[in-house]
Amino acid sequence: MKFYPLLFVLISIFSIPGFAVSTSEQEFTRQYTERAKLALKQATFNHIDNLVIEIEFENGLKVTSYLANSYARYISGQASMDEALADFIASQVEYQNLDESDVLNISQLRPVIKSQSYLDGVKSQLAAAGVDEIQLPYYEKLTGELLVFYAIDSPDSLRFLTRKTFKA
Repeated sequence: MKFYPLLFVLISIFSIPGFAVSTSEQEFTRQYTERAKLALKQATFNHIDNLVIEIEFENGLKVTSYLANSYARYISGQASMDEALADFIASQVEYQNLDESDVLNISQLRPVIKSQSYLDGVKSQLAAAGVDEIQLPYYEKLTGELLVFYAIDSPDSLRFLTRKTFKA
């Protein structure tokens, strides 16, 4: 008789989403790369680290893809792997289609308010990936803990301006 309550507790614990067996960062990165290659046929991929892939597009643009947020969405159960990867790849497709005629128009810019902790997280991700701080999003201090970033909003992505892009 006492065996059944224990069995019930064990089944309950392992059915909680946080306890479910999930894909590793390495496997998630591999899945992303495979699927991205299908969508971005003219691009080349360079594996930097788990959850970090550098993509070079035919138009000469190089983009470093940080998959940590997509992986977090997947691990937390907010999105399936298919959803998390599809959303991220859709945002990368825009880069593939850029060329010299794509000049930043001031009307495309959107202010995005984020906290200092967001910036600290981005800085640590860039440092861990060995990426130069010129890739850091451009921001201005608003007040106290709040910062204003500038982004280009499109149907598939929100692309933050880097310091380099802002200067150009």
